[in-house]
Amino acid sequence: MKIQKKLRNRFILCFALVLPLGAFASCSPTGENNNSGENGSNPGGNSNPGGDNNPGEAKTVTISFDTGVSGVSVAPISGKVGDPVPIPNPPQAIERTFVCWLLNGVQYQFSVFPETDITLVAKWETNSSNFYTVRFDTGDSSTSQNVRVAPNEYVSPIQVGNKSGQVFRCWTLNNNYFNFTTPITSNITLTAKWVEKTNLATVLIELYGSDGKLVNISNVGKDTPVSSSITIYDQNGTALISDAVSNFKGRGNGSWNKPKKGYKIKLDKKADLFGRTANKHWVIVPCQNFPDNTMLINYTAYTMGRTIFDNIEYSPYTVWTDVYINGAYYGVYDFTEHLRVAKGRVNIDSQYGVEDTGYLVELDALATQTRKDVDYFGVTYTTTSSGSGGRPGSTSTTTNNYTVHSPSPEDYETEGQITQAQFKTQVAYIKNKLQEVYTSICNTTKNYSTFSELVDIDSLVDMYILEEFYKNSDVGHSSLYLYKKPGGKFYFGPPWDFDWAGPHSSDSVGKYNGTDNGQDIYIAGNVKNKYAIFTEAYKVSEYLTKVKQRWKVLSPKIQEYANSLFTNDFYAANRYALGRNFVKWPRPESDRSTQAQWETKWIEACNTFKTWYTNRINYLNSARAI
Repeated sequence: MKIQKKLRNRFILCFALVLPLGAFASCSPTGENNNSGENGSNPGGNSNPGGDNNPGEAKTVTISFDTGVSGVSVAPISGKVGDPVPIPNPPQAIERTFVCWLLNGVQYQFSVFPETDITLVAKWETNSSNFYTVRFDTGDSSTSQNVRVAPNEYVSPIQVGNKSGQVFRCWTLNNNYFNFTTPITSNITLTAKWVEKTNLATVLIELYGSDGKLVNISNVGKDTPVSSSITIYDQNGTALISDAVSNFKGRGNGSWNKPKKGYKIKLDKKADLFGRTANKHWVIVPCQNFPDNTMLINYTAYTMGRTIFDNIEYSPYTVWTDVYINGAYYGVYDFTEHLRVAKGRVNIDSQYGVEDTGYLVELDALATQTRKDVDYFGVTYTTTSSGSGGRPGSTSTTTNNYTVHSPSPEDYETEGQITQAQFKTQVAYIKNKLQEVYTSICNTTKNYSTFSELVDIDSLVDMYILEEFYKNSDVGHSSLYLYKKPGGKFYFGPPWDFDWAGPHSSDSVGKYNGTDNGQDIYIAGNVKNKYAIFTEAYKVSEYLTKVKQRWKVLSPKIQEYANSLFTNDFYAANRYALGRNFVKWPRPESDRSTQAQWETKWIEACNTFKTWYTNRINYLNSARAI
């Protein structure tokens, strides 16, 4: 019995040795499965640490890429172990050619995803023969720079500061203006050029053709715009715009026939120059023709209109500037806002195809050269003079022509999407409305009540006083602006073109037109080019009372402005810049005075203007004046 029990125990021991270890765990005395890891009952889940959720599925790995170049990256790729690896596009970097990807310093052969995550490092080869060197020579080794550029690519200009008494003009190649739209095809050296800086702002204009070469200023006409690059510095030498693309063309009527001409600048993009509302359209005005040896008459008229005559809703901002064209000094100009309908200028809603919209028009005796009832229209009125000696007064019929500025006659098809016939309907509307204004005030029996319903009297009074103060003999001829608001009245302004105003003490122009002294009621009285609305409204007592009351308010402000302007500090600050202008553009042209002599002459002209200014205020303050 004991022998049998021993044999049985040996048999069980031998049997246990040959069974798999897991067989004991799978068996029980009852024959049931006791594996507590089945059906998710094993705490901690799958015993394969870090592996796939499913024991039979390959894990995901990631291949990352290190280019070693700032700003150049390649996105990582992921896939299952053993799957084919997609080969990424080779990275691109300036002055380098990509060779291959390295793993632990050895070229990596893309085949299948490895068993673990890896990072590949880019191998580059520098091949300088594939690039050109552009040297920017500032004249100072500490600021000069070399830039590498791929063949037929473009180089961007480096930024440089201004020198003492000079502002940066442009980069040149072999002493010729360099256009940065030129592709680089060889090693080159660009040299910095500067121009003289005075206390004034500076406007730099480079004119160039389609070939990128400079174009002579003589090729610029009123109807032939030239491509240009504009850089503007304020009075402190701070750049307001640099290398701004623009169109550049001539402007002006009588002034276009003078040696020193005016020009219009249209920027490709709006710019808020000198703190003004952003716009594309600006002009540079000679401001010394006809002549004005102070170069102050337009400047002071616009500034007074903006700062003192607050019933004029908009008056253009203007600032003296030294102008350079293609690097050559071109004199002092008024840099001025172009008169147009826009936010921050004549701010009205002016639409095509709408009759009662906003309109900007200009009294213009030269308008007959264009398309009647499209570019301009005529308003006819009749006045009767009082008779004498028992004889009846004479009757005369006159037509005033007005140029249409907005909506623009140039764009009714492209921008307005209307026909010429539809645009003529709009022109007819504003013509008829302005005809009502003339009819109400030009009759012998004036209807001032109707006139007041059609015209903003406050703006009319301010514009009349401004024109009267300066004795602007051009006022009934051209450059007199007014606008109508949608559903509203006619407003007078903005002020423009005071070349034929003021003393003109150095020329016969002032004496010929009667503006040389501070006497007379001029605009409403004996001016050669009378403007009917000014002269006829002046005959109405109610209107004249408003003029006199308004003058009492404006007179001390105008005197204060004169006192603050004509000072020794003003003369000292500006004498060099203005003297230099008259060396370039002498008045008369035969005058060959030196810089110092012209500085003295400019100050003398300013003092003459100051005296005229004061005399004019005193006269208009007198009992017989306004």
